[in-house]
Parts: sequence; structure tokens; C-alpha cells
Amino acid sequence: MHPADQFEAFVTIIDQGKSIIDVAARFNVCVGLSDNTCLELRAMSARSAIDCKATKAFEDKRESWGERIPGDPDQLYSWCLDQHTDMLINLLAFLAASLPAPRRAQ
Repeated sequence: MHPADQFEAFVTIIDQGKSIIDVAARFNVCVGLSDNTCLELRAMSARSAIDCKATKAFEDKRESWGERIPGDPDQLYSWCLDQHTDMLINLLAFLAASLPAPRRAQ
């Protein structure tokens, strides 16, 4: 599910009176700072949240990387070898930021 769609689903469930814990259980997500911060935005409309500066900046960055990285997986390794270390570190940082928060072992 796209993060924007996931956010809209979270907002809908919270607007129905469910708690953050209910949302986390239903979508099998970790309730961490990022989830709480996102869910606390429920006072905003889903459209406003999608259009917020942080979301737009993240989507712009994602599109930027999508334009740089080859679309053919067979060319990715060669592309990586041709890149400067700083470029690869920035890509790694972006990819790490794109992942959901790790879940604690129970």
C-alpha cells in the first residue's frame, strides 16, 4: 500500500473512534514515534496531509532517485560501480528512511 493510501486509511479508522493501537494491530505496523506523529495529524484532512511539505519533499526525493537509477535491474550493479561514494551513501540513507520502523521482538 502506498504511504499516502495508508495514511488515508489510518485517518479513516481513527475518525471512527479507534485508537492508535487498533490501527497498528490492523495494519501490522510498529507504534513508534513516526507512526504516532503521522497519526496525530488526524485533525488534518487526508488531502492536507498528503500535500504537506514533508510528504511533498519525500515524494520529490523519491522521484529524483527514480530518474537517476536505471529502470533495468540488470544495469543497476554497473550503475552503482560508476557512482561516487557520496551518491551511494545518499541513496542508502534515502532507502533506509523509506523503510518502516523495525518491530520489537516480543
